[in-house]
Amino acid sequence: MSPLLNKLIREISLSTGIPKDVVKMIIDSQFLFIREVMALGEKNKPDTFKSVNVTHLGKFATRDYMLKKYKQAYDNRTKDTE
Repeated sequence: MSPLLNKLIREISLSTGIPKDVVKMIIDSQFLFIREVMALGEKNKPDTFKSVNVTHLGKFATRDYMLKKYKQAYDNRTKDTE
């Protein structure tokens, strides 16, 4: 774990009185949730990719042009293996 994250966990724990392991679990669960929501997106269906807004961190979203770029890279890789 990064020193910055350790410092953040320690500061939150001291200011709230919540044990460090619980603070770490809360922080980890936010990113796990983001990962799960974004993983629900289906290939070639941009409308299925959802955005997640996390207070103080911002919005996690997949942009249409990046989806097209990923699809093109995927198509190029599959052509090379055929």
